[in-house]
Amino acid sequence: MRSETLDATLKCKFFSRIIGIRIPTCKDRWRQVLNEANRIGKKHLLTVQQGISLNQFREMRAHDVQLVVPAEIIKLYHKDIRAEIMTLEGFLSEVKTLDS
Repeated sequence: MRSETLDATLKCKFFSRIIGIRIPTCKDRWRQVLNEANRIGKKHLLTVQQGISLNQFREMRAHDVQLVVPAEIIKLYHKDIRAEIMTLEGFLSEVKTLDS
């Protein structure tokens, strides 16, 4: 019973973090996330899109949307924003710590 409760709790915490998954582009999807997850502070948007404009990225950040991409494609994003993009691996590590 305890294991089932922990699993359910972790799933709830995980889905309160991961809001949008968009393959391949997040051009318009991130704006939809704002309406769909208005009760969640920081929203995470996973994508495999290979780069976005600086303006779009700044707008996303202004609305507390965290872009999450696989580490191997971060190099395809503008050098000025690479450090602010979360890797998929980093996101999963963060979610795993929610239960501890």
